[in-house]
Amino acid sequence: MVFEFPEVCFTKHLEETKVITQLLLQHSFKFGIDNFGHTFSSIDYLHQVHPTYVKLDFTYTSQLDDPAKYDLLASMTRIAKNLGIGMIATHVENLKQIDQLVELDIRRFQGFITDKLELNGHKNADK
Repeated sequence: MVFEFPEVCFTKHLEETKVITQLLLQHSFKFGIDNFGHTFSSIDYLHQVHPTYVKLDFTYTSQLDDPAKYDLLASMTRIAKNLGIGMIATHVENLKQIDQLVELDIRRFQGFITDKLELNGHKNADK
């Protein structure tokens, strides 16, 4: 069983949330964090809680063409990867987003594709 907490639990109630997540880990449950990056200035909590995965806040996947957001996402991806935390991109709706996210080494997606899937010609069809 996997539990999921919104990021606000960690940014506003870290000590209380740590108690819950430590209890879950002690009993072999896993947990993830939703809306990750919503408050980028406060992701130090990752070092303390070690979630199984984080789900990116949709603002990052919807603004991949913004160089500042892209660079910020690249930094967040490196941090998660260095800590051994999986990353899931949310609100993925087209193949261009997938290509951009794969460039950042994000390979888990949640959403729906509105583009026509033509797997034979798509460069990420084998991934």
